[in-house]
Formats: sequence, structure tokens, C-alpha cells
Amino acid sequence: MKALFIGHFVTDINVRVPNLPKENEKIAMTERKSSFGGNAVTAAFACAKLNVNTHLITQVADDSKAAFERKVADEFGVTLHPCSVQRSSENFVFIVEGSNNDRRIIKAPETPEFRKTSNVPALDVSEYGILHVDCTMGGTALDYTQAARSCGVTTSLDGSHYNNHVDELLNHIDVAVVSEDFMAHFYSLDETFDYLKNKGVKVGAVTIGNKGTRFFDIDAGTNDQHIPAYDIKNVESTNGAGDIFHGAYVSSFANNPNKSWAEHFEFATAASAHSVQYFTNMESCPTQEDVAQVQKHLKQS
Repeated sequence: MKALFIGHFVTDINVRVPNLPKENEKIAMTERKSSFGGNAVTAAFACAKLNVNTHLITQVADDSKAAFERKVADEFGVTLHPCSVQRSSENFVFIVEGSNNDRRIIKAPETPEFRKTSNVPALDVSEYGILHVDCTMGGTALDYTQAARSCGVTTSLDGSHYNNHVDELLNHIDVAVVSEDFMAHFYSLDETFDYLKNKGVKVGAVTIGNKGTRFFDIDAGTNDQHIPAYDIKNVESTNGAGDIFHGAYVSSFANNPNKSWAEHFEFATAASAHSVQYFTNMESCPTQEDVAQVQKHLKQS
């Protein structure tokens, strides 16, 4: 089964520092590496690493960063379907030592032309078994989710935050996995689940960091099931862990569509646990063997 992803490509400049500088203070970084970033993009690379024929509609500018984007896509076996955009994007991701290596992100400023795309590819979405989108590519994501729904292709959304565009997208989504920030808009887990069900979502989940994942599956009769996180002692970076979770459950569905969503999310939980033990998204995307090792040797909290 082929998987199609739609999302904005970001180059992450990952910098490890001993602490965040105070006013007028200079500090020396201890490590610096570049990697691919972006929610659906990182998910696509993770899915490809997990042995799925993966295609990605994303924005590619005619600049120096485009060569890097194409190079890593070739390395991971991701088929790019580029849209034209005026300039590439990058984030600075600061990993602070001694703080559980959580991330602090500085995003590049967005100008009016930043997300304006042209030459959007017209793919036959019926050739794919699952389509996964994030909140970044506006009308392109909406057009493709509508088309996918009309021909019976499973649609999946990374709901990193709530806005009116996401509300519209959800009218065409089968599987919605949202963040704590998204849930905060609705104040509680129950209200979030009720909202997703009313939008027609069949499988809905909230990822809650080291507290695991809560989800419902209407077809399976599951209203609120909990999958605990794995207990990781040595966290290198949490950056991209949620995106890899998305790519992993998409891969599990693509490789084993008859398995339950509980099994798909358990697989994704193990993939995410593997990922936080590495510094960049490029390093942290797991193989099938990596996920199996987590499931075999680590305990869930």
C-alpha cells in the first residue's frame, strides 16, 4: 500500500546548548546538526524508513536548500512531488542540556509569499491507501482530503493546533491524532473527543507526551483507551517525536491494514520512544527492527 503525505518542508538547525543565555550573555553551543523538519514531512520520512512506498507533496524553492531537500528524500526513498514556493524555510531548534533535553524552537518569520504555492501537482489520490496531512498547506490539503474521501482512501490528520482551517479539514478526516495544545482549546479530553466524533472522525487520539496516548475507535467500540508511553532514561531530544508517531501509525496501517488501531498506536508509541534517544529527526527515524527492540526491552510507564 502506498502512502501520500502533504506538508511544509522545514530545515531544522539543531543546536545543543548548556543553558539559555541571559541578557548580554554569550554561550558556546556543544553540538550543531541540520535535518529535515516539518510535521507531515518528518512523518513521511519516518514512514518510508518503516518500509512503505511513500510520496510527499511539499513546497520546494529554487534555492540552495532545495538540494538538501532532494538529497535526503533520495536517501530515505521518499518520492517528492514539489510545489513551487519563493523561499525555503528553516527553524532553529535549541536543545538545552539538563532540562530533559526538551526543545525550544525559533521559527523564521513568515512573509505574505512564504506559503504561497504554485504548480501544485495533480496526483490520482485513488492510487494510495492512506493520505496524511498536517495544518500547513491550506487549500492543497483540503482538496486532496476531499478527493481521498470521495474514493474511499483513508485520511489522517496531524492536529498540532486548532484553527478554522483545521475545523474545515476535519470534515474529511477518518483518523485524527491531535496534540495537548489542540485539546486545550476544548478544555478536556471528553470535549475534544466529542468534537472529533461530531466532525465524523472514526478514530481520534490525543498524544500527551510521557503520559502516553488516549484514543477512541468508533468501529471497534472503544470510547477511551490508554496506551502508556515507554520509560526512556536517556532522552536526547523530544523534537520530532510526535511527527514520528504519526509516520509510524501510518506505516503500520499501510503494512498491516487488518490490524486494530490499538496495535497501530502501540507500534507508533514504540517508534516515538526510539526517536527521543537521538538528536535530530534524520537520526531518530526508526527501522522495523528498532521498533521491535523497544517493544522487547523497554517497559511502558
